[in-house]
Amino acid sequence: MDRKIILAVSSALLVLVVVLAGLLLLFANRGTVNLLNIISPPQQQVNNTQGSTTSKTPQATADADYAARRAEALDCRYGIGRDVDMLEAERILTELTDEGDAVAAAHLFTQIVIGLHPYSRREEADEIWRKASDELYELSESGDLEAGFAVACAYKGVDEEKSWSLFMDRLTNRCVEEGFIPGILLRAELLMKGRHLEQDRYESIRLYQMCVDMDCVAAMTRLGNINMSVDYPEHDMELGRAMLEQAGERGDPDAWYQLVYREWTDEMDAATRDRVELHLRKAWKCGEIGASIRLVKLLLDDSGPAPDLVECRRIMDEIGPELSIAPPDDDNRLLYDECAAELEQLEGGR
Repeated sequence: MDRKIILAVSSALLVLVVVLAGLLLLFANRGTVNLLNIISPPQQQVNNTQGSTTSKTPQATADADYAARRAEALDCRYGIGRDVDMLEAERILTELTDEGDAVAAAHLFTQIVIGLHPYSRREEADEIWRKASDELYELSESGDLEAGFAVACAYKGVDEEKSWSLFMDRLTNRCVEEGFIPGILLRAELLMKGRHLEQDRYESIRLYQMCVDMDCVAAMTRLGNINMSVDYPEHDMELGRAMLEQAGERGDPDAWYQLVYREWTDEMDAATRDRVELHLRKAWKCGEIGASIRLVKLLLDDSGPAPDLVECRRIMDEIGPELSIAPPDDDNRLLYDECAAELEQLEGGR
């Protein structure tokens, strides 16, 4: 009797196993049950999922390529780990903009506005921004750090409304946390000026030094300029001059221009005048508009040697298409008009 019971139970269990196996195979074929989920341990399950997506989608590959090329352009603009090269930065950003990269387009907008053609290409810059702005805002709102930085750069001069100031504070603080050098520079600038953020010059200097330690030429220029400022109680003129000269030699035209700003006075001696002229010439060669017109002004100065009118005319012809359409009250435009009248008078008396 016991043997019959055991045989009956065994037969029932065997039938049950066969039925269950059949049901599992049926559901698996219909896609209802994934057998790998049943037999694989958690780590293997993750690996299986990863294995199915090892090849990036075309869009992901394109996004990664865009990001790498934008990083190269920003490295050129700010001199991060290399010398400053504004023209190369503009070339890369133009290519990316033509390919439809909205973040690159925003970078190109600021590149044009602050770059070599701030007046003659303003309408072009505005059109670039108009086409990219919708996508740029969407990316920024979704948490894209670089898109947010691009928006912040474009709007850092807006009225200090609470919403904008909060955006600037959170965005640039995140840049510091994530080591995004262009954003760290922006936060240091806002802290130094006390714009959108409570003024904290020492924190600004700390951030600039952080960027210098990461081999950023633009930070070197700004820190050098601070050290040459008598408004900074702990200023060091010699250190500041050395930093600006080093940044200038590494391609930053603003460094040469800042040296001129600090040294050009009506009472400068001959040695200082010669040094100012040298710095202006180097900035002019980099295409710096303000330096170019001030070089002409210096050459036409009666206190200096007899001016080379041919060279003055050549520089004026170079910058004329840009400055002649600048706003009438623009400082560079006013100086251009003054030099144009003086040069024309001297040429008439030859």
